[in-house]
Amino acid sequence: QTKVVFCESPASLSFEIMDIPMICNIAHEAGAKVIIDNTYGPMIYKPLALGCDVSVNAATKYIGGHSDLMLGLIACTEETYRTVKNSLVQL
Repeated sequence: QTKVVFCESPASLSFEIMDIPMICNIAHEAGAKVIIDNTYGPMIYKPLALGCDVSVNAATKYIGGHSDLMLGLIACTEETYRTVKNSLVQL
């Protein structure tokens, strides 16, 4: 019944790296999408290339770094683009 698997890699405080390809394979076999919080890894970690469907980034923390802006980024596959776009329009 799972529709979405949400993970964070690298992890916020411990910077642990998850086995994203394995997580994606298991989730996709079950028909679920994988969303990843990639806030701390946007320059070194490419989650869409590893199989994730959507990648979110709290750019205020890593890219801004000075608490003087609010910024969030969403990257998604071509397959998930329309769903993500429609969900944002509804906000």
